[in-house]
Amino acid sequence: MTNRTASAPFSPSAILHSAFCNLQSELARPALVLLLAVLCLAAPARAQTTFQRTYGDELYDGGYSVAQTTDGGYIIAGFTNSYGAGSYDVRVVKTDARGDTAWTRTIGTLLYDQGHWVSLSSDGGLVIAGCTTSWLDGYQQVYLAKCDATGDTVWTRSYGGADHDRGYSATRTSDGGYAITGYTYSYGAGSSDIYLVRTDSLGDTLWTRTYGNSQPDEGRAVKQTEDGGFIITGCTRLPGGGASDLSLVRTDAEGHVQWTRSYGGTYADAGGDVVQEGSRGFTVVGHTESFGAGRSDVWLLRTDVNGDSLWTRTFGGPNKDYGYALVSTEDGGYVIVGSTESFGAGDCDVWVIRIDARGNSVWSKTFGGESTDEGHCAVRTTDGGYAITGCTESFGAGAYDVWLIKTDANGNIGVAETPPVAVTPASLPTFARNSLILPSAFSVLTSDFVLFDPSGRKVMNLSPGPNDISHLSPGVYFVCPKGQRDEGTKGQSQKVIIQR
Repeated sequence: MTNRTASAPFSPSAILHSAFCNLQSELARPALVLLLAVLCLAAPARAQTTFQRTYGDELYDGGYSVAQTTDGGYIIAGFTNSYGAGSYDVRVVKTDARGDTAWTRTIGTLLYDQGHWVSLSSDGGLVIAGCTTSWLDGYQQVYLAKCDATGDTVWTRSYGGADHDRGYSATRTSDGGYAITGYTYSYGAGSSDIYLVRTDSLGDTLWTRTYGNSQPDEGRAVKQTEDGGFIITGCTRLPGGGASDLSLVRTDAEGHVQWTRSYGGTYADAGGDVVQEGSRGFTVVGHTESFGAGRSDVWLLRTDVNGDSLWTRTFGGPNKDYGYALVSTEDGGYVIVGSTESFGAGDCDVWVIRIDARGNSVWSKTFGGESTDEGHCAVRTTDGGYAITGCTESFGAGAYDVWLIKTDANGNIGVAETPPVAVTPASLPTFARNSLILPSAFSVLTSDFVLFDPSGRKVMNLSPGPNDISHLSPGVYFVCPKGQRDEGTKGQSQKVIIQR
């Protein structure tokens, strides 16, 4: 008996092979071109999910770090004083792939705790680094917490001495442990020094190191290098005082300094994130008050393997702009995430800048409303887009809310027009440009309204009118009477189409 392997009913490679073997003549080439076009149309497009979500309550909540989970969802670490045991607690939010909440957890003492970094662990759980406050003496300490896949705490560790110490960033090491950086007032040579804590997989200390001079120094980001060492960026003040410089510290696998570099000018400059470019060197993002167009600009710095500057770029306008996170792209470029007071709709907006391999801007996007909104962290997602977390004062339920923005590869957040809450249309769409007056038949319901975008995100409060909407992007929005947009309720809505 001859064994046969069942073939797929539609195999593009088999069809192409047959076409090239049998369509050899010049007359057959148009048919081949048509066949290739049909196959390209038949191939499914790689869908990129986009959305915006807020998470919080009436007080202050924010996100500092985000990671994508194995199920396509997201895990966010940050802070809250809307929930939990203390004045501020670590807040962890787990979402599905659409940003809908799967669960939330708070971790903390009766005092002040924050989560600044989150990563998945090898066993399917997660690890959070940040700071905690001792109830014995009121001093902050560097903090590391291990949680299982449902967010329940497995263990916690704290590191520090008899003064304030804080963790801002961490990285998983090749042996399954962790390296945490921040600052320490308890140890070192100066008023505060860069602090590097190296642990095993259970959070137990292997060694600690401090880096700095007699002036204040702090670490803002750490990555393990290809040779097992570490690269840290942050800021330093040179002996004699003055404004801070962006700093870069390169160590070996045991934390011993190989070289340090500082970069800056007359005014305050600092590093926010760093990536290694293989054997070619390092790229750092931060901010500079010494160079650029405004009071503070996003600063991108490229160095060789010895920390010597190859080129720098600044991005910004007349006001304050900051770079906090740096993500490498497939083509050798970068995506920068930070905040801008120079551009956007409000006092401060999330700013996303796409950069090519030479540091030139490809595109930039702002996200925000009328108030203060900031982006603190970003990751590249499995569909080629980006997930960004931060905090928003413009949208959500409280004074500040955790904000999760999922974009496509070009920084867009286009969404379907259907709002997530079932509503009954009040009338035909209302068209508006720079000013919105609600139809009289709709506005008799109440004098207070809320404008939502199609994802269900609150954009602004409205009166019957006129309302200034000149700062909003063109597109479809929905107006609902205030109080009728709560989850699980149905209310009357009015579709608004803003045109320019």
